[in-house]
Amino acid sequence: MLHLILGTMKAGKSTKLLSLAKEFSTQGVALIAPNVSKREFFARNVENCLEVYDESFDYANNKIVLIDEIQFFKKEYIQAIINNRNNYNFYIAGLLSNIHHQMWENVVKLLPYADNVELRYANCDICGCKKAKYHIGSGLIGDDYLVICEKCKIKEKR
Repeated sequence: MLHLILGTMKAGKSTKLLSLAKEFSTQGVALIAPNVSKREFFARNVENCLEVYDESFDYANNKIVLIDEIQFFKKEYIQAIINNRNNYNFYIAGLLSNIHHQMWENVVKLLPYADNVELRYANCDICGCKKAKYHIGSGLIGDDYLVICEKCKIKEKR
């Protein structure tokens, strides 16, 4: 089974994974994030009591595999998920698109195989509305960005 949790930065994707980890805690859960992630936290405003593994972790003994920041994983890892989607329950979180509003290649590759797709939105960093879907920033890994809604994006272009 393949469940995708996609959205903007600050939309609660990682928090959702932690919630699922707690829900499935008795079933053998592996929580995996890429080595490339520069965050010093797993999810904002949430204490993480679970060990987070990197992509080299062998999840063979786990029924539930939670993967964060899927946009940063190597192509071979994505193919392994596709090949094993009927043997494990994958819950995968990641950014839907980059700062140019283009979908990430890994997301495009996984979408046709997804059993469920959950879209999440952040609150706009300018007006606070709950439909922010654009990223503004350098595009580098880190926290130098804003997420904004359509209305504020139009205002920013003026």
